Amino acid sequence: MKKKVVLCAMLFSGASFFAQELTSKKGEAILPEAGDWAIQFDAAPFLNYAGNLFSSDTTAPGADFVNSGTIVGKYFKDATTAYRVKLNIGINSFTDKALVPDLVALDNDPGSTATVEDSKKSSSSFIAIGGGMEWRRGKGRLQGFYGGELLFMLSTAKTIYTYGNTYSPAGTPAVSSQVHGVDGTTDAKGSISGSTIGFQLRGFVGCEYFIAPKISIGAEYGWGLGLSSQGAGSSTSQQVSSGGTSMEDVVTETAGSNGFALGADINGGNQLGTASLVATFHF
Repeated sequence: MKKKVVLCAMLFSGASFFAQELTSKKGEAILPEAGDWAIQFDAAPFLNYAGNLFSSDTTAPGADFVNSGTIVGKYFKDATTAYRVKLNIGINSFTDKALVPDLVALDNDPGSTATVEDSKKSSSSFIAIGGGMEWRRGKGRLQGFYGGELLFMLSTAKTIYTYGNTYSPAGTPAVSSQVHGVDGTTDAKGSISGSTIGFQLRGFVGCEYFIAPKISIGAEYGWGLGLSSQGAGSSTSQQVSSGGTSMEDVVTETAGSNGFALGADINGGNQLGTASLVATFHF
């Protein structure tokens, strides 16, 4: 009887010790629980900061989302099952400007230094979204996880040229600028790239270690199938008509393309893959 009491006491003590391993001194749960949300950041800045603490190169770490701005979030259905979502939206617009001689002013005064403005406006947009499921296992701070997700991507791009000098069939002198070149016969007006659509079916496996309550550092490896398709595009230029009495637009079509990839975290087109090292915060 005495031996059984001692054995039970030892088992109880071991269980208590194990339970303490999963809670902080304040009694806070260390591992994620049902109803928790989580968001991931690139762990590299934090690890570099920790590694440089005792050197003169120490700088405060920045909070970067994984894989060039992809937001990675999770919602825990229970302690071992989570829904995953990924989102990346980008809109870029850049205008390059240059001053060139004002040809009208030069016609009236050959010594004029008046200028007009040429510009080249480039814009692009990108949206990527993904969703999936994650399953976890582990009995301590070190947790393993695996799962799958479906990813979708859409991107567009275009360029528009604007000129300060009006191009005419009368033989306007050629003027070169930092933005474009006018060769005396043609004038670029713009181009539109065909929209690119991509899909990826991705499986993943990884592990993470909880360094503090609801805060972990982990690594993830992915493998999947990727498909992409780019539609036809076009470029437009203005030139003197064959009769030499008017201006006409010339549209040149560009062919589209299709892509296929199968392998480990498909690079080059995969904007939703998880960074190799991530820091995850649960709340």
